[in-house]
Amino acid sequence: MHALLFICSIMYSVVNTFKQQPIYAFFLYQIVYFFNPNYRWWSYQIPDFKYAFSSSTFLLLVCLFSKNYRERSGNLFKSTPLVLLTLFSATFSATYFFAYFQVFHIMAVEDLIKSLIVIFCAYKLCINRESISIIKNGYAIGATYLAFYTYQIGRNAGDRVEGVGTVDAPDANDTAAMLCPALFFAAHNFYTAKSLKSKAAWLVSCGLIANALILINSRGAFLAIIIGALILAKNLLIIKVDIFKHKRKLFAIAFVAIIGLFSVLDKAALERFSSITQEAKTEDRSKESGSTRIEFWKAAINMSLDYPMGLGTLGFNGLSSRYIPESVDTGGNRSKTVHSTWFEVLTEAGYLGACFYLSLCFYIYRKLISIRKYVNKVRDEAAYLSISFLHSAIISWFVCITFINRMRAEVFIWLVLIAACTFFVYKVEKNAVVANKTEAA
Repeated sequence: MHALLFICSIMYSVVNTFKQQPIYAFFLYQIVYFFNPNYRWWSYQIPDFKYAFSSSTFLLLVCLFSKNYRERSGNLFKSTPLVLLTLFSATFSATYFFAYFQVFHIMAVEDLIKSLIVIFCAYKLCINRESISIIKNGYAIGATYLAFYTYQIGRNAGDRVEGVGTVDAPDANDTAAMLCPALFFAAHNFYTAKSLKSKAAWLVSCGLIANALILINSRGAFLAIIIGALILAKNLLIIKVDIFKHKRKLFAIAFVAIIGLFSVLDKAALERFSSITQEAKTEDRSKESGSTRIEFWKAAINMSLDYPMGLGTLGFNGLSSRYIPESVDTGGNRSKTVHSTWFEVLTEAGYLGACFYLSLCFYIYRKLISIRKYVNKVRDEAAYLSISFLHSAIISWFVCITFINRMRAEVFIWLVLIAACTFFVYKVEKNAVVANKTEAA
């Protein structure tokens, strides 16, 4: 069944690339990423092929031969998110000269450059709201398959699921982090779907992703979903178009979500989530736990003072034994991961790289708020809902990566792409409205 789903997904993507929009070539790339066919148990059922390389090459060729779309798309050099991402990537690449593990750093830089080329091609194929929806749907559908695969594997490492991730996110917490934004994208489709068939399909998608998060049992992901959902609820309650309709839908969805949550929550998930507050209260530092990460973060700050230009990939791991206090029990291994993307950026890319990275994240956050306020003012209901769900998806990602290392994550680069495309499309639409008003006057 998995192999058949994969082959059908490839056929669907290729056909729609030529039949509907070229952006479906990126949709194919997303599908291949989440299916991760060469590393699944069912890989023997499909031809031994470099699917990731082929899908990215296909996207590049489609971009080169889609002149009409490239001319209508945004300028790469005028997209602030993409410019900031490029500046960060250049700074991170230059850290090679200071890298503690130069071989690993070169490998990381190569992967980052490949990801940049992919999203640059996708950006040049994104011309309207439908294009953005296709990218978000690719994320949500791919994540739905990953959630289904997780459900089939089940908990295989105590109270967690391991080994179900993707190429760059094999860890359970990494997998949970990439599922969080997908849940909001799927929820948006469910919320705005017109037909009962579509609503049912996206409801199943939401259920599978939520169930996968519970099976994986990541406390950071639980926290991210809660914060993202609260912000989304707040935004939906201030919409200016038919607010009573949205209030009814919101309360109905909340009711169904609570019932569904209690139907899939188990003792292991509840105990793990409650351990967030328990660890925060404990003063015992003799055992490594979530609370000891604060010691790692302090060590990262001290390390950055000694190495302001950064230490490249895994730099913190290489020198952590010198900076983590001896009183902190790290389980016998003094070479530790910093367990936070923000401090990972600081120690691997230095202060300049951290400046670009934080500027990128802050710009996306503030710009989405600005656009949401504008579309609410002009009473564009569809745009407001799209921006609100995207805003919560990105916030959920920011919360997740506060506790794990995902600086160069593939899905983070996708979120930057979605934000950049959103800013371009809504800017074009706003300029068109202004131009029409000027002509009318």
